[in-house]
Amino acid sequence: REVELSRWYAEAMKRMGYRGPTTQWDCGKSLRHHAIRNRFPIISMHGYHSHPGTTPDSNRKNRVSQASSLDSATSYFRGIASCRYLDRPFMLTEYLHCYWSRTRYEEGLVMGALASLQGYDSLTAHAHPVYPTGRNPTSTFEIALDPVARANQVLTGYLYAAGYVRPAQKRVMVELNDSDVFSSGVANEVMRAEQTKLSLLTGFGIRYPCPRPSFVTAEPEASVVLRADESCTVAQLRENGVLGESNRTDFNAGIY
Repeated sequence: REVELSRWYAEAMKRMGYRGPTTQWDCGKSLRHHAIRNRFPIISMHGYHSHPGTTPDSNRKNRVSQASSLDSATSYFRGIASCRYLDRPFMLTEYLHCYWSRTRYEEGLVMGALASLQGYDSLTAHAHPVYPTGRNPTSTFEIALDPVARANQVLTGYLYAAGYVRPAQKRVMVELNDSDVFSSGVANEVMRAEQTKLSLLTGFGIRYPCPRPSFVTAEPEASVVLRADESCTVAQLRENGVLGESNRTDFNAGIY
């Protein structure tokens, strides 16, 4: 059904006269969504740290985690990274460390540095970075009203937009196909943490060669290629020139 819906969207855009590239499914990070997104020439994704949620006794979004994004090794970013295809453009269309998280000051360094390390093609925080007038109180998803969020944008401007953090010269690629996703009982699961944590160290993404879309004309290059069920050790990263001998990465100690 999701494939049929994607086809209907694309055909509807053509009927309206649009002839450019399209993108869809920018939210779900389960493995089955990789199979659907494989049909699009541009991949878009979004993700949040400390997104407001509901409490058991209320339908209002009145609960925000105060945990640091570093406590989970930036799990929200790693989920985004798991959806990046290395053979086409990748757009991060929404992200934010949400107010009223007390650790939202981490956003500039986390997203600014890691998005630049990965060489993402676009980076858009959500939302409203500028208001021409107004003195409203600080609010979630209102960057212009939050001094911390505005400072994060300045830092991201240096690290990502100005290129103070350079894109990684090496890449790790995870190869997926329909058999990996739909024949092994993992279609509704996300990529393994052992794999996504590699996105904190070097360029990282996936390749979905079967079926291969007609618009993919060049094979992506990678220093290390993993199957869906494989992991990679620090020693292997050093052997393949991804990490230098002096790099202090220690997965067990949570150092990346």
